[in-house]
Amino acid sequence: MHDWRLLTIFFDWKQGIVIIEVVEYKEVVELKASGVVELLVPRFREWGPSVFINEANISNKDQKGNSIMTIEMQTGDEIKITAEEFILPEGF
Repeated sequence: MHDWRLLTIFFDWKQGIVIIEVVEYKEVVELKASGVVELLVPRFREWGPSVFINEANISNKDQKGNSIMTIEMQTGDEIKITAEEFILPEGF
């Protein structure tokens, strides 16, 4: 996901679903998480302003059956989603 552009983050609180829209080589794609129990979206921009992703990864499931997706922005901020399931585009 290096250099993909972050567009929006949508959190359906009632359903526990997060949808993140990103641009991958001029194509808008969605990353989805269901069974979301935590969403952290800091925006301190310690490395300066940017809308681009540096890297992303997903942890192994914990004892409760949740994984954590971490999206490091090129600002230095780390977006973290703790959820039961992630639905990702091909090539992630």
